[in-house]
Amino acid sequence: MVAKKIIILTGEIQTGKTTTLFNWVNKRKDVAGVLTPVVDGKRFFYSIPDTVYYNMESTGDEDVLQIGRFNFSVAQFGKTNASIFKWLSEPQWKYLVIDEIGPLELVQHKGLWASLSSILETDFDKTIILVVRKSLSQQVKVLFEEKDVDIEIASVDEFHHFVV
Repeated sequence: MVAKKIIILTGEIQTGKTTTLFNWVNKRKDVAGVLTPVVDGKRFFYSIPDTVYYNMESTGDEDVLQIGRFNFSVAQFGKTNASIFKWLSEPQWKYLVIDEIGPLELVQHKGLWASLSSILETDFDKTIILVVRKSLSQQVKVLFEEKDVDIEIASVDEFHHFVV
């Protein structure tokens, strides 16, 4: 079995988790995954390997995932999950980032839950970096505790101690 490593990057909402990762991935060529920045008040997916932004929020007449005040695009989450599945199996990536695992995944088992489930079930040779708000970090850690996984929880300030 391949050794698995998970870094849970955590902090309160709007404390720089995505910004920290954005700055880090832009200096590297061995990272795949997705970031979820807010641009002009709207949430986007940012494909790290493709350096492309695409809408996370629903833009009209389409299937919607609703969480709180947000209406997210089912199709865009499907596209993102498909990309994460692909990157998980590609050998050129040392790191795989998923920003973010939140109530949509943990409560409703929607959004990026399919990607998280795949990671739970797959032998992989990458370091997986999961962005999780502080109030949910222990819940995510528990998902992996019975797996053969090295789990680290890091704040924004500690993050660079866990990645090379």
